[in-house]
Amino acid sequence: MKAKDQILPFTISGLAAYFTGGFFAGIFWCIDCEGIWGNLLGRPFIGLITSINSIINLGFPWSDEADAGPRDNAWPFIIACWVIYFIVYILLKQRKKRITSVSNGLD
Repeated sequence: MKAKDQILPFTISGLAAYFTGGFFAGIFWCIDCEGIWGNLLGRPFIGLITSINSIINLGFPWSDEADAGPRDNAWPFIIACWVIYFIVYILLKQRKKRITSVSNGLD
């Protein structure tokens, strides 16, 4: 695998990880999401809001609704999602390459 072939997937996985990292950060940080309805409806909703806030604020979403306090750091979640996406891409590409080489009789 050449490094030149990995630039576009690396960039795309980074953009996807920006959104999903913010989503997981919001789910993890949801403080007032208690009870059955808070867990089922509150956590995904706060996750969506945090993902949008982390995109707008470059990985540092608001810790409350009015942006009056300190900001949270969503970059650990973003980087973890980025690494997972890129590893899954590499594994799927290797699997596809192995399947095509076996079907062509090259293995």
